[in-house]
Amino acid sequence: MSYESLEVHGEGRRARRRKALLLKQFALLLIIIAAAYVGYGHVSTWLEDKDRTRLRLVNAGGEILGEFFVDVVKTPDARARGLMYRKPGDLKPHQGMLFVFPDSDLRKFWMRNTYIPLDMLFFDEQCRLVSKLENVPILNDSPRPSAAPAKYVLELNAGVAARLKIDMGSHCELPDSPANELPQAEH
Repeated sequence: MSYESLEVHGEGRRARRRKALLLKQFALLLIIIAAAYVGYGHVSTWLEDKDRTRLRLVNAGGEILGEFFVDVVKTPDARARGLMYRKPGDLKPHQGMLFVFPDSDLRKFWMRNTYIPLDMLFFDEQCRLVSKLENVPILNDSPRPSAAPAKYVLELNAGVAARLKIDMGSHCELPDSPANELPQAEH
């Protein structure tokens, strides 16, 4: 065998090794993408059962007390999960969560696995404030009941209700909704 044929033969082996390495890297990339897709599927399922909208709190005199971007949770699973496992700082000062129930009833909320102190505002079917709980302690399994039947419950960072002077007679509006239409629960 001549020197030239050895060189060509050696190039073939290097090319095959390079090709095998590229195939392994490509396979690894596909595995990573598939794992990310499966993880994203879990996250997207979690996000599918809630919407985001703007919510405005207004006092009895019609003065706007504050505006928030809220996650609207309408399914039983999403309502059960709520703000569990979120850490302080995850809920920004202008954010909240609006729980939508299929009917008006006395509501009981707990703070199991909830790391953010909250104010809970309970609203009737016309979105009028009927009850509020302020500075609800974190990581607590004691049910906190509303004082009156409620269809909607708004969770905000603790201290917001006092700072904005949210009192009975206040109500909420959804300015981005056609005709201020309130969301309905999904079963």
